[in-house]
Amino acid sequence: MTSPPLNYDERLSNHSDLARRYRSIQRMVVDYAIGLTLLGLNPFSLTLTLVVALAILLKMVWDIAKRWHFPIVRNPLAWAGGIMNGLGALAIALFAWLILIFLGTFIPLIDRFAVAVALMSGTWTLGAAANQFFFNGFLNRIVSRGSETTDG
Repeated sequence: MTSPPLNYDERLSNHSDLARRYRSIQRMVVDYAIGLTLLGLNPFSLTLTLVVALAILLKMVWDIAKRWHFPIVRNPLAWAGGIMNGLGALAIALFAWLILIFLGTFIPLIDRFAVAVALMSGTWTLGAAANQFFFNGFLNRIVSRGSETTDG
């Protein structure tokens, strides 16, 4: 007898497929971070740069959720953790910006890269946090359907 075909979520429930998907999304986040770094080198309008960066960040989170098939997370603790991770990404971006502004007082012209470094570090951190958030939601959806992963 042949077994019935698995739906897409069940085919991804083994460890190698999940790890491959997780790493591919991490590579996508690095691509977004590099793109926003280049955007941060824009010398003309900081306001326009930040508005475009915010739109790109929202698109990145959307793309991550889409790659995990938009898992619905109902756990309030997971939402609180996701919000705190988002605030942490903002804090890391601000801290990276402040470091380069401070170093700019000692090293000429390095402060010109402050926005680019802030966008890169914030994007990388937010992308990693979003990937983890949606990954956990995806795993919870698989487990709630009764399809458990094996440990070997």
